[in-house]
Amino acid sequence: MKTFKMVLSVLFGALLLAACTKEYSSESYLGPKGSWEFMNGTSKYSGSLNEIHQNSGLGTQSVSVKGKSDNGSRIFQLSVSTSELKPGTYLISLGQCAFSYTDNSGKTIYQANKDAGEFTITILTIGTEKITGTFSGTVIDESSNAVEIASGKFTVE
Repeated sequence: MKTFKMVLSVLFGALLLAACTKEYSSESYLGPKGSWEFMNGTSKYSGSLNEIHQNSGLGTQSVSVKGKSDNGSRIFQLSVSTSELKPGTYLISLGQCAFSYTDNSGKTIYQANKDAGEFTITILTIGTEKITGTFSGTVIDESSNAVEIASGKFTVE
């Protein structure tokens, strides 16, 4: 009986270990290779991208990019989320995209808000190793004023 209990314990332990397999996420990290820029009037903002993620699952696909300004004092973020991520234009009014530009403490400098006006992100190319796009529209500035940003573009390679 003692041998049976020992064999049963070993078998249970082996089954428990076999059940603990690695979970694979549908998220892929593309790496910190990219740049972004946009204009507000005559002021130009630019920097590098240091976080780029693509995710798919449960009927939704998304891509998000995050970076810093050239001097490192500001954080740039934009994302697109839709049922099928492909080249095309995505609208904040439909809840398909988001944009923010903040300082390192999280204070908003510019943020897209569907109540302020339309903001669009256009994906020009998308693949496993390259994403390019443009963006523009109405955003809210740090004083809660609606302002236009234009000539926005981002590249991840």
